[in-house]
Amino acid sequence: MILLGDDPTRLAGRPVSTDQGKVRLSWSEVEAGTTRSARGAGMTWGDAEECGAAAVWLARCRLPWAEILLSRLEGPAGSVFEPAPGAWASDGPICGLRAGIALSDFAALPEGVGIAPLSLGSVLDPMLLLPFLGRVAERQETPIRVEIGGVRCATVSTQGLHLFEGPLGDGAQGPVTLRFDPAADAPDRPAAPAAHAGDIENALWNQLDLLAIRIAVPSSETSQARAGGAMPDDD
Repeated sequence: MILLGDDPTRLAGRPVSTDQGKVRLSWSEVEAGTTRSARGAGMTWGDAEECGAAAVWLARCRLPWAEILLSRLEGPAGSVFEPAPGAWASDGPICGLRAGIALSDFAALPEGVGIAPLSLGSVLDPMLLLPFLGRVAERQETPIRVEIGGVRCATVSTQGLHLFEGPLGDGAQGPVTLRFDPAADAPDRPAAPAAHAGDIENALWNQLDLLAIRIAVPSSETSQARAGGAMPDDD
């Protein structure tokens, strides 16, 4: 009999519970578990792996990684978009995760972030842009300013993140403009904090787990009969 905590189809085995009704995950559990959840939500393995890496970055910056990822995984997929210099074209709001992946791909290209403003149009869950802008800032060696609806919300640099007031939270949506910001403020959320910040509420853990289990193959009499080696072990 397989115990629930040891079931390999679960998100990350048996997480450590805390006294505050939360579970504590290691960075590797955050990444691997979120990757499986994203795949269970229908993303390709490549995008799911990007989702897992983004979750760790957000957690390290003490941002609500589980809430924002569940908002994206369980929310609308977003419109198809076409990256272009100065402004990306789309018929409606675009997915923050997929837009972030594209920004990373187009770093140092005319379609990417530069000195001139880059308009992405309306973005669903724009907080998910931040981990990928961190990559771009590292490659370009220049901080990046994030504006939503004309309001400065964040500056991302190689050292981490500086947050301002603005619509960046769970379920947020708005027109995003990006640009290099050489005179950026110093980060108030380092990308490599001394304290671990992977704790999430049990309810969020269960939601992620339900998505992850969709990729599991149920056991059957055939799979159990074929388990183990085909030859006798006489050693």
